[in-house]
Amino acid sequence: MVRRPKAVSRTIVSARALGLALVAISPCACGLLLGDVFDVGYAPDAGGDGADGGGATGGSTADGASGGRTSGASSSGGSMVGSSGGSAGGSGGGSDAGLGGGASGGSGGSGGSSGTSSGSASGSGSASSSGTGLGDGGCSVPCTGTCVNTRCLVTLASNQTNPDAIAVDATYVYWGNQGNLSPGGTVMEVPKGGAAPATLAMASPSGSPSGIAVNAASVYWTDSTTVMSVPIVSGPTVTLASGQLFPGPIALDPTSVYWADSSTVMKAPLDGGAPVTLVTVTGAAGSADGVAVDGENVYWTQSVNTSSGLAGDVMSMPLDGGAATTLTPSGWVLGPRPQLAVDPTGVYVSSDVLFRLPPDGGAPITLASGVNTANFAVDGAHVYWISNGDILRVDIAGGTPITVLPSRSPTCLAVDDTSLYFTEGLSGTVMKLTPK
Repeated sequence: MVRRPKAVSRTIVSARALGLALVAISPCACGLLLGDVFDVGYAPDAGGDGADGGGATGGSTADGASGGRTSGASSSGGSMVGSSGGSAGGSGGGSDAGLGGGASGGSGGSGGSSGTSSGSASGSGSASSSGTGLGDGGCSVPCTGTCVNTRCLVTLASNQTNPDAIAVDATYVYWGNQGNLSPGGTVMEVPKGGAAPATLAMASPSGSPSGIAVNAASVYWTDSTTVMSVPIVSGPTVTLASGQLFPGPIALDPTSVYWADSSTVMKAPLDGGAPVTLVTVTGAAGSADGVAVDGENVYWTQSVNTSSGLAGDVMSMPLDGGAATTLTPSGWVLGPRPQLAVDPTGVYVSSDVLFRLPPDGGAPITLASGVNTANFAVDGAHVYWISNGDILRVDIAGGTPITVLPSRSPTCLAVDDTSLYFTEGLSGTVMKLTPK
């Protein structure tokens, strides 16, 4: 196995800030990430996105012959074209100068506001010279993939065997391949900017990865009987717990890894040590489903059989132990196998309804109804979820959901400050959507 060289020190998104202790019912239990906090919202790379045409600060003077999209601004430049001296496009150029040529080119622009006029001297841009810009696809960012609803959709990995749970850190995407036959599961990685995927580890002989999580040092995952980890740089695979009964959802804090194991919520030191049972769900056919942590508490969802069928609750307990607290109000009955995420604004739960609970309990705030998947992610501003092959989004305060990406076959989701990442088990792909 060839491992990549990379520094151990990395900036990773905070699970408390983003609520990425996200999980999903079978067949996947999507992971979380933990570490430093980033600012929420799309922030283009140095050079900007060029959507406004002439920039206030200059890139290099561009030649109008490049037609629509030039290669973008210099690393310290302003907004791509316009400040690139004229490749804004002329009469046939893109409708928003800077991100792609027009369908039929044009006679070249007249130079950006801080560029020079050399761009107007020549230029017969064509759609084929730009590939994926605003003029021929509607992308709002530079794109090497396909433009869908102004967003750039890029394939990070293909020909994977049933990719499932997914997590991200500052520079890499991690996922678990279920494989076709046990023991065919692998833990994989690929740079966010694209490159050949690499195998980090093989799953245990008894199963394939389900839940997955990452911190600054290691990737953690669950399979059908074990909880395991592997360093993100180089090192051996470590078994943190064995003899488990279908552990799935997984979460991390600075010292411990947490997971739901059938009817229990478990905890073990990140570097290995004896697992500890935090909670045992009692009642007929009781099961622990989702799990998440913040700086103070561990949260979980549980389902039990009642006279009216399978129902669930959202629970919490201090990280150092103590009495469990029921966060769902009396009379509020969840659907079967509810899942959850947590951030400073509350505890997010998806069952038949997607809603947010205040962290100390209280009246639920309904975010979306008719949700038929528990697979969702939270980024501090929005909640994203999968429904009938679409990826949807709603503000954490509520409102009208919008469709971010239609007509796909996503399996599990993860988000960072700019993009949305998802696996597609049926097609064997790992995808990136920017902006989210």
